[in-house]
Amino acid sequence: MNRRLFDPLSKVSLARCIFHAKAIFFVFSAAISQAQTTSPSPERLPAPREVGRLGGETSGMVLFSPDGSKILTADGSNIIIDTMKSVQLWDARNFKQIGDPLDAPNCPYAQFDHGGKKLLTLSRRINGLVESRIIEARLWDVATGKPLLPPIRDGDRPLSCAGISADGSVIATSYHEDADVRLWDTATGKQTATLHSQAKVISIQFDPAGSTLIVQSDGAIDLWDIPSRKVRATLGDLPLDLSDRLPSISANGRFIATAGAYLAAVYDLATARKVAALEPGLHLDEVIYGISVSDDGSHVAISSVAGGALMDVSTGKRLFSVADAYDGDPVFSPDGTKVIFHVFHGEAMWDIPSARPYDLPDDLDCSLVSFSPDGKFMAIHSFDGFTSIRAIEDSRSPASDKRQR
Repeated sequence: MNRRLFDPLSKVSLARCIFHAKAIFFVFSAAISQAQTTSPSPERLPAPREVGRLGGETSGMVLFSPDGSKILTADGSNIIIDTMKSVQLWDARNFKQIGDPLDAPNCPYAQFDHGGKKLLTLSRRINGLVESRIIEARLWDVATGKPLLPPIRDGDRPLSCAGISADGSVIATSYHEDADVRLWDTATGKQTATLHSQAKVISIQFDPAGSTLIVQSDGAIDLWDIPSRKVRATLGDLPLDLSDRLPSISANGRFIATAGAYLAAVYDLATARKVAALEPGLHLDEVIYGISVSDDGSHVAISSVAGGALMDVSTGKRLFSVADAYDGDPVFSPDGTKVIFHVFHGEAMWDIPSARPYDLPDDLDCSLVSFSPDGKFMAIHSFDGFTSIRAIEDSRSPASDKRQR
């Protein structure tokens, strides 16, 4: 699930330029700092084979629908030449476009409801070289590609984050530099409640059941009960300096993982009790950038200035390290056997049981990747502009043969 915060003051094209610049910087810095301590990499596994491509420039986002039948891509934007890119849905069986692009330009965030029938987007419109501050949430009918509601806005202030409940009945939004979260009824488009957070809201996420809203504010994470509109628990003993490191929620809805500058922690989502404190062993000049918890809550992957690491939640031990995993949240496969780190031309995708990397081509952008719900396929962006669909199961599988083109 794409969980990235939307900063209304950012420019998507500029952000991606900075992203790749940081990639080069951290590749060299990590190589220098670890040159004398890193052991030779294990033998690589064969890369998942390509079975199809989605054409066009898809450098903003890629996401499978919950039923695996569709793939969403978003192109980002280029404020210099005034391009206004949109969201496109693709058929995951034949890799053809489904209808026209959605009118959601410069979209950094999208989320399906659990049934895959509704789609929530955040988007911003750009007028020439002057960036508009109108950032709006839109709700779409996936089957028709038509909007279900008028744009959702919090007055004239730009939205910073949004989320939709699993059943698609509630949308939560917050705007930039605000401590309130607003709830909206998707049937009527009307605001139904305002939740007052402890401080400026950093992120909002519904749990997989849709009954709890996880609200991260400056230095705090509250668990709101949606039916009662009350805080049922606040996570205690959080790692210091949460900053904008967004928490990760396991797909089974049992665990939430969060990280500060140097430490990570895992909590039981039902009881709000800390079940693990993880120490990646970073130095004072090294900080955590991203964190993800596997779908069953057994593993946590982090990225940092010092590289990436996979950690066992039950023991708190580091299982293996990944050089040059410099930025962003790692991505687990649904079955928890694979994890992909944001690595710039290196060992990005790993098989967890064997602790061996896959031999991915260097032209793949591992910062934009999504697994199909059944874990048999992955969609990953290419630096050449297209999205590559790759089969993860055995190449002798009849299912994969049907997808060959």
